[in-house]
Amino acid sequence: MARRRRTSRLSATAVIAGLMLGVVALTGCATRAVTGSAPAIGRPPPVPLAAGVSLPGFSWATVRTGGPSVGGKFWQLLVRDRADGRWRLATPPGVADNGGLAVARADDGTITAGFVPSQLLRFTPLAVTSDSGAHWSQGLLPAALVGDPDGLAAVPGGRLVAITAESVQESASGAAGWRPLTSLKALAATRAGRRCGLASLTGAVAESNGTVLVAGGCRRPGTIGLFAATASGWQLTGPELPGAPGLRAVSIAGLIGTRTGTGVLLAGQTAHGEILIPAWLAAGSRSWATYVPFGFSVGGVESVSASAGGVWAVVLSGRRGLVTQPPGHSAGAADVAHPVSLPADNATLMPGAAPGNLTALVPGLDTVAVWELTVPGRWHRSQVISVPSTPGGQSH
Repeated sequence: MARRRRTSRLSATAVIAGLMLGVVALTGCATRAVTGSAPAIGRPPPVPLAAGVSLPGFSWATVRTGGPSVGGKFWQLLVRDRADGRWRLATPPGVADNGGLAVARADDGTITAGFVPSQLLRFTPLAVTSDSGAHWSQGLLPAALVGDPDGLAAVPGGRLVAITAESVQESASGAAGWRPLTSLKALAATRAGRRCGLASLTGAVAESNGTVLVAGGCRRPGTIGLFAATASGWQLTGPELPGAPGLRAVSIAGLIGTRTGTGVLLAGQTAHGEILIPAWLAAGSRSWATYVPFGFSVGGVESVSASAGGVWAVVLSGRRGLVTQPPGHSAGAADVAHPVSLPADNATLMPGAAPGNLTALVPGLDTVAVWELTVPGRWHRSQVISVPSTPGGQSH
């Protein structure tokens, strides 16, 4: 029989309290309320392409620079140099990146960037580096990568998993020799897929033991579409929230896999508004730890970043951010996440190495400004990185 993880469950009372208190408390803390029509029923908040990962000794993030006056908008990859702690531009040259970037980093430090296809391209250019972006080699996925920052994942043995609209693809070592791992149709036809009502494929991550997890969108209200590749077939895995009242829709807004565990950030919609739910699976554990949900006012999520320690940094519209507590922290609905006022619009917010330290990467027409928060409420600009206004090879 398939081995199935036991999920740590919140009581109905705790979830109800979390939903009500979280929406009221954190929305009330926002520096500026966002107005607008309510999201469509049954549709969770969309997942943004701006993202980042903060690891010990290394961090990466994506931002979107440019504008009409410089020929269009282009996605940029930035990395933090482990030697001096400063950020630098590492966008692979020679390929159009209007559609977005998906980034995967293997345990040996190899980074693979996938260029989300635009302008009706049916294949995905890849770029691979083993020196943090100083030099790149080219690769190719013979299918179109989905527009999700978690559409590309590194797995043990130098392999990659890529998510397309119709299939899950797996490579041999070196981002070559792609083969189908499963398809949307096949996964939807499994028992797990039918329980979810699987409608789409969105992302992937590898657990510390090498198990591949695939994320998707479910038609069944409140069902979390996270599937584990096991010896006996695909199984639904991940946190469960059976007591969540009125959870109309839920999607996976972020995934991170490290040696210490696997993190998931869920984005959902209830009758009271939009909520975010962090969850963590420690390496070697069979039980997901799930926080009480916390809410935010309508306006949408603009970027999602994570740290190796399971901290999530989320940017909302109106220069507002939310930073969650690390796994294992005893948090109620009011303090599972704390609000942060950002120094400028369109930032990608990154959790720092030390608790309370944050970095905001703010894109402009041809620059990215780096802002650091080391003292609560006090941002200071530490760098300004120049970006080519029309990077070589990029089309518009």
